[in-house]
Amino acid sequence: MLNRNRPYCSEAVDELITQLIDTQIKVHLTACQHLDLLKETAGSPSDHERRVLRDKCHTLYEARPGT
Repeated sequence: MLNRNRPYCSEAVDELITQLIDTQIKVHLTACQHLDLLKETAGSPSDHERRVLRDKCHTLYEARPGT
């Protein structure tokens, strides 16, 4: 995608940028799930539900390229 707009950008950089964007989208969606959960449970989701979403977020960030 990036190389069509910026042909001077290497394929490796294009791949890393794409992975970073994908990760950011997944983290954002996880945060949205957490906020939805807070609304659905009147502001007090179970510890297990919070832990699952927190772990999911940490896992996504740990899997980032270059880390």
